[in-house]
Amino acid sequence: MQVRYNGGMARIDRIRRVIQVAMVILAALLFILIFFLVRQSMILRREQVLSARELWISNLLKRRGPPTQSDVVFVQAWMTFDYVNQLFGIPPDYLQHQLSISDPGYPHITISGYARHYNLNVAAFLADIDRALVGYLTPATSTRPGA
Repeated sequence: MQVRYNGGMARIDRIRRVIQVAMVILAALLFILIFFLVRQSMILRREQVLSARELWISNLLKRRGPPTQSDVVFVQAWMTFDYVNQLFGIPPDYLQHQLSISDPGYPHITISGYARHYNLNVAAFLADIDRALVGYLTPATSTRPGA
């Protein structure tokens, strides 16, 4: 009878260890799941903010008519060159040539990403973009293709 009891205790101890290991694994999986959910939530929130900004600026410019020189103040560091090209209706390679951009990511790189990658001051680089846009939007300028 004693042997059965010891065998039963060993079996119970094994079951407890299995349950403990399973609980540790479940806790780790729960932690990983929460981590990825929080990360995904932050990514979605950032995309939502960027989409709202893009929509606001696009709507503002659409209501006002074609972009003018005074609209260059709407260019922000989070924008891609492609977005700026579309927003202002300029040829895709205009800013690339005016700013001597040779990055293979152009035009799909953000302004801030490009500036950081090439160790440029973001504010100064935005000012360069503003000047290039003003040059394009000014009717009597020679930098505009076909003018």
